[in-house]
Amino acid sequence: MRFRFFVRLWILCSAAASYAPSWAGDILQFVPGDAANTREDKMPNGVQFSFDVSRKYPELGWSLAAGDGLGKADWLKCSGKNLGAWKAFGDRTRSQPRLVHRYVLVYSKPGRALVVFGEYFSRMPDGGFPLSIQPDSSDQYVKILEVNGSQDEIKKVKKVYGAICNK
Repeated sequence: MRFRFFVRLWILCSAAASYAPSWAGDILQFVPGDAANTREDKMPNGVQFSFDVSRKYPELGWSLAAGDGLGKADWLKCSGKNLGAWKAFGDRTRSQPRLVHRYVLVYSKPGRALVVFGEYFSRMPDGGFPLSIQPDSSDQYVKILEVNGSQDEIKKVKKVYGAICNK
């Protein structure tokens, strides 16, 4: 709750200075009151906003209703086989292999894409993992990526996540 107060205060001060971050209105609605370790990382063509929450799997670290509000701002919710459901996979790119559970949503509008994903990281079970295994922790890591760019750049973002965005 305190985090939201400070973000809103920052937005008000920014607006008073004739500057408000592009992510403020769209991203803030996804951030729950109990978000911890909030971070904003600027990129050349956007921003990544991330936070941590404690949620028991398969609960999401944000409210799905937050995405409904994007429709009022002309965002389209995208569909795809890897979107809107928890998927598990092994990550062997690290020195300690881990199991990742990921939930992804993608929204799009002309010149912009918004990707929201929650992740749980667990120790990789010996001998691989059955698809039914659940995370061994309630620590969920949420990232919200906003990309601004040409239609070609937005198409590339959508392709990475297998997103199909039609009216």
